[in-house]
Amino acid sequence: MKLLPRWGYNSGMANTTTEKRVHAASMRVRLLPEHDELIREAADHAGVSLSDWLRLVLLRAAREELGRE
Repeated sequence: MKLLPRWGYNSGMANTTTEKRVHAASMRVRLLPEHDELIREAADHAGVSLSDWLRLVLLRAAREELGRE
């Protein structure tokens, strides 16, 4: 499953109405150190913050799982 396009993220993506809302909810996830490193590397490769990368990937996966894409 491809979750983020290879061309990455651009600064204009953060200027949507959704991104201007306050992100007040949070989740905690326990990871193996090697998984943490891999996820951080992927966010860096995409050129976005870890929070933005996780939000983008998790939302896309949730929509796909529920057939809302």
